[in-house]
Amino acid sequence: MNQRQEEIRREDQRYRGRFRRMMLLSLAGGLVLGLSAVKLWGLDEESKVWFSTTVIPVLGCAVVWLCGGVQWIAGAVLRRKSVQSIENAQTLDDEGREAAQEAVEQPLNLLLSLCALSCTSAFTGMGLAVAGFRSEEAVMSGVSVGVAAVVGLWVFLAVMLHYQRWAINFIKEQNPEKRGSVYQTDFNKTWVESCDEAERAQIYRAGYAGYRAAVMTCLVLWVLSVMGIVAGLLSWTTVLFVGIIWIASQVGYIKSAAKQGKSGTSAY
Repeated sequence: MNQRQEEIRREDQRYRGRFRRMMLLSLAGGLVLGLSAVKLWGLDEESKVWFSTTVIPVLGCAVVWLCGGVQWIAGAVLRRKSVQSIENAQTLDDEGREAAQEAVEQPLNLLLSLCALSCTSAFTGMGLAVAGFRSEEAVMSGVSVGVAAVVGLWVFLAVMLHYQRWAINFIKEQNPEKRGSVYQTDFNKTWVESCDEAERAQIYRAGYAGYRAAVMTCLVLWVLSVMGIVAGLLSWTTVLFVGIIWIASQVGYIKSAAKQGKSGTSAY
């Protein structure tokens, strides 16, 4: 065994104990979740129907409207902070102006991040609200919740697009080299192409972190889906959809890594 092999063996040995503890904790957690699912499975059918056709739809509708309200209020606050920072920067010298302009990026990044996060949450809430249409005992209430969620979703999309368009155009005003409109179907591609190498590297690092988060989330969702099937609240299609997302994430990353490998850069 050469020196390099010995270093690799020691590195594996260093983390082996931690890995074993993590697996034991996962086993214990799975046992607790499994027992909880079995207990939930013991609920009567009427309670399960009430939970899936009343509680879930109302919760989803509330999430949609909550996202719209948060987007409107937070968007207004962050927009005002960005404008004030630019106005203050104009009264400073060159060095102070550069520092002030960098400070503008914080509320703008928060605003765009909020748009992305609230959009995903609103569509998730809309999907949950659709479950109300399954209610046969109270059809009108189920339809009312669904319609309220649809209206809330359109209101949210209008608010989100307003602030997203303002933030993108504001960044373009401060950086003339930036290209892309929020109305473009390939906006992300156009925007990345107009970024410099440092900005692209930052985007790619964030993309890899997002990929890792998606993989971990799929694993958690798989566990919860199996629990839901055992409890009688979910069907096999839930696990199928989670698996499709999981596979799509892996395939997308592998294809991108293969392209990077051809260009002489390892993405693994």
